[in-house]
Amino acid sequence: MTKIEMKSTKSMFLFLSAVLIAIVVAWTSGAFAETKYAPGKYEIDPVHTRVSFMVPHFVISLVEGRFDDVKGDFTLSEPFSASKAKVTVQIESIDTA
Repeated sequence: MTKIEMKSTKSMFLFLSAVLIAIVVAWTSGAFAETKYAPGKYEIDPVHTRVSFMVPHFVISLVEGRFDDVKGDFTLSEPFSASKAKVTVQIESIDTA
């Protein structure tokens, strides 16, 4: 793996980690308190779900990409800390146009 590839991979990992942390903090802080969902198991709607990313290209532009094959489900529980999610993203479905 080249230095640029390592840096891009690290940047993507840090970005995704930051997004996940922001969601968890917002959820646990009560930011979503107005929206009540019934505890239970829900399927992810692949038509309305997008897994995307942006990576630097030669330091002058960004390449946007997405994965077209996303499946999964999540279970909301009371308390929220007992909730679970399972998501499968097929790497072969990558699309960077």
